[in-house]
Amino acid sequence: MKPKNLTVSLKQSVLKFLENKKPSAYTVNQITRALKLTMPEAERLVSGVVNELVADKKVSRQKGKKFSVSENTIFMEGILQVTRSGMGFVKIDDQTEILISEKNLGTAFHEDKVQVLVFPRKPEARLEGQVNAVLERSRVRFVGVLEMGKSFAFVVADDQRIHRDFYIPPRFLNRAKAGDKVIVQMDEWKNPHINPEGRILEVLGRAKDLRVQVISVARGLDLPDQFPPAVEKEASEISITLTAADLAGRLDLREDIILTIDPDDAKDFDDAVSLKELENGNIEVGVHIADVSHYVKIGSKLDKEAAKRGTSIYLVDRVIPMLPEALSNNVCSLVPHQDRLTFSAVIELTPKGIVKSTRFARSVIHSKRRYSYEEVQKILDTGSGDFSDILLKLNKLAKTLTAKRFKNGSIDFDSPEAKFKFNEKGAPIAIIRKDRLDAHRLIEEFMLLANRSVAELFASVKKKTQLSALYRVHDKPDVTKLTNLQSLAGSLGFKLEIGDDETSAHSLQKLMNDVKGTDSENVIHQVAIRSMARAIYTPDNIGHYGLSFKDYTHFTSPIRRYPDLIVHRLLNRYAVEHNLTAIYQKTELSAICDACNSTERKAVEAERESVKLMQVEYMKSRIGEEFEGIISGVAQFGLFVEIKDLLVEGLVSVRDLTQDYYVFKENGYALVGEKTGHTYRLGDHIRVECMNANPVKRTIDFKMV
Repeated sequence: MKPKNLTVSLKQSVLKFLENKKPSAYTVNQITRALKLTMPEAERLVSGVVNELVADKKVSRQKGKKFSVSENTIFMEGILQVTRSGMGFVKIDDQTEILISEKNLGTAFHEDKVQVLVFPRKPEARLEGQVNAVLERSRVRFVGVLEMGKSFAFVVADDQRIHRDFYIPPRFLNRAKAGDKVIVQMDEWKNPHINPEGRILEVLGRAKDLRVQVISVARGLDLPDQFPPAVEKEASEISITLTAADLAGRLDLREDIILTIDPDDAKDFDDAVSLKELENGNIEVGVHIADVSHYVKIGSKLDKEAAKRGTSIYLVDRVIPMLPEALSNNVCSLVPHQDRLTFSAVIELTPKGIVKSTRFARSVIHSKRRYSYEEVQKILDTGSGDFSDILLKLNKLAKTLTAKRFKNGSIDFDSPEAKFKFNEKGAPIAIIRKDRLDAHRLIEEFMLLANRSVAELFASVKKKTQLSALYRVHDKPDVTKLTNLQSLAGSLGFKLEIGDDETSAHSLQKLMNDVKGTDSENVIHQVAIRSMARAIYTPDNIGHYGLSFKDYTHFTSPIRRYPDLIVHRLLNRYAVEHNLTAIYQKTELSAICDACNSTERKAVEAERESVKLMQVEYMKSRIGEEFEGIISGVAQFGLFVEIKDLLVEGLVSVRDLTQDYYVFKENGYALVGEKTGHTYRLGDHIRVECMNANPVKRTIDFKMV
């Protein structure tokens, strides 16, 4: 270890010791012995470090050649976020963020809860500090690749934000070989002078195996891919045959024409729709959702496992379900021509989309037809096909509801998706850009309607009784980020007006419409989404800004989202049983929401990383080829470039921009040449060549043509 790094680590150790012992004071000799330092000249090293800390005003001299933490030393707590470059940040609140350089991370890893020593700073300077203590580990298991040195083994974590390798003693190799993808458990790590030690818990397979790489994405985020045997057993014991007890008290809709519309490769169908025209000229829409709560009882093994998982995870080539397949793909799935238990929202609307009445009932249905989105789209385009009259009427009403929603300030972030075509070995051979169809919007609009109707009932119950419920909320956007979006839009020839909530929302939707179909569409969408708050689950209803709904929840996907299962239980209690006593206390709901928000974030990250992995794998076959791209991101270290047709993003390193020295202009989303003034801006078109694609690091390198 370099002396400089040793000094930094020693400073952290000395400061942490004195902080834990404050206000007591200690001599250099006492500090050296307390830290159990036995190296030659240890006391001299500690003395030098203590003097530096005194000069930095972090430590004060006391009588008897003793030292203690200075009274004006500031410590703060927060969650550490580490970038792939090794830089750390601890966000204390919306106004306070502390920069932590890699040398000052101590024994902390990405997302650990830490105590930070805040350095004194000059006015207007950025707040900096160092990790003084790890208060809580976010995780102790990591996925990585085992490598062998001459006399030792170590694991390099897949997650580049984990900035230290794990030393593996020979007795803890668990038969793993060099080049294996493994799960390593970190043992206690208290000494920043050396790398953490670990033990290999599981060998996932060879690191170069593509299927192993995909599952590693989920396992690296501590997301389980197998169910415990006891959970599988409980699921297998549930009978698919409906009994008289199952049907008792249910609304019988088995004779109604009820249809499901899902992706062509879907395995579970948790929602279905129906439509009837009433004698008064109004329309009755039924939204029928799999009644998972009938089978998954509170406190059961299935319930506890579903709560732990929080959500199904849709990786690029597989699904990690929230519930075992015996339920998700069979008992609860609304397959055609089979009786299935459902929870129905039956809503009467005028042809202009005004809701006149809503009722909720536990029901039984018999789906008459299973459609893919593409099949429905063909019927909408041609006007003919099975049940075309119902689908065309549903589509007409959906368009009315969409127009009404946009008029009220709802914002539509309509982003295309990347889908893959695979060969027989599971390797990607084509990337297909999939845009949303009217068929998608049809289903989406009625799911929104049902979710909103349930939330409105919850709000009315709370108004009368103060009983808590679970909501899906979306806070207002950050004004500073909106201002940056406004600047970007202006530089690309578009306009965004910022005013009160309603004005900003309408202007945002107009911007989304204006950029639709243009080369700037994806760039504007990405920056707009980043300017938005994150939608979360909470028992505190603050409304949904993006949808412009005062009340909103998630009711329509209990097979794959645990919050929806909770909502079904609450809805049954309040609307079917008419029992206004609490199933869950507010503190319980808050804990459930916090856990589900966390698992949702992990699932989204895993899904995104699995797509990125396949994109990189695909680009391995395109190295040396040239592409037309658009600058989709700008950073100090280079330009992110998106190949529009492939939805693939790679990096042009600033090191390869050799014609000038380029400086990052944060507010301008640009790199500007110091000598020539030549500027690369977000949204600019450039031509690039693919130089490298690394599936392990999930990076693609481009260079300018």
